[in-house]
Amino acid sequence: MFGSTYAVSWNAIDGRRCAGRLDLDRHVLRLSGATDGCPVEEAIPVREIHRVQIEGGHLRVTSHGGRTLAIGSLDAPGALRELAERLNAA
Repeated sequence: MFGSTYAVSWNAIDGRRCAGRLDLDRHVLRLSGATDGCPVEEAIPVREIHRVQIEGGHLRVTSHGGRTLAIGSLDAPGALRELAERLNAA
């Protein structure tokens, strides 16, 4: 069920648009990639995820602290729905 990688885009904490990959395992959702040639890495422990929803073509992941990541798919059709199902099952 876990241990998957997806090609995605997202907004970094500072608002810059990033492109890279999302790795999901039992414990953490990890985003790694780059924006303007600078490496970016973010991680959210699965236990800290409060809400997962698909809205406006993006997967919105909200942490218990209130931060929301809008994640877009650069992968196969249906990848966001698959990812949402996996996160909701966790």
